Amino acid sequence: IIGQGFTNEDYVGLFGARLLKDKIISDPIHIWIEIGPHDASHIFYIGFLDFLFGENYNMYLYSSIFLKIVATLLLYPLILLISKNKLFAFLGTFLYGISYPSAGALYLYVVGNEYLGVALMNLFLISYYFCVKKTKFWLLLLILLLTILSYLASPVRIFPVFAIIFLVEAFILFRNKFLNFLPSVIRLISIFLPITIIALANFNNL
Repeated sequence: IIGQGFTNEDYVGLFGARLLKDKIISDPIHIWIEIGPHDASHIFYIGFLDFLFGENYNMYLYSSIFLKIVATLLLYPLILLISKNKLFAFLGTFLYGISYPSAGALYLYVVGNEYLGVALMNLFLISYYFCVKKTKFWLLLLILLLTILSYLASPVRIFPVFAIIFLVEAFILFRNKFLNFLPSVIRLISIFLPITIIALANFNNL
């Protein structure tokens, strides 16, 4: 996969980023709405790499590799928190690191932002875990920020997590006979309010 070099999809994404360069700088929200969150995240990512590295395409690959390593390493504490088993956490992290599906963004450099999305998503889930244990204001702000950043980096990665969040909160409520209703509502608002605002903004500007 690593030896494939730039693909047609990468050149198309890079051409789009260069074509929209002025608008990306002056009016990124318009680009976000015009081409949609998923494609916009790819355009912004490869446009940023183009700004940093220009024609040095090897650095595009190294950036993807670096982000994959970060995303993989952040998976270990997440699995460890959930499983309480170091061996299981190591094996889960190792399998993700070497699995073929997780290497897809090394083939298409333009989608390297998905590793950034996975890394931010892992940080979000780690923060959410601690927030469930004890809801604190700074943790609520952190998960709100990480929700926004994860969504901006890779919408397709964060959306499945929202279903998990609903299931976790429902389980907590039923297990505790709705005694922790208010903390659950506060956590859900912190997570879903920014995404709802972004979605409404996109809808109103269509």
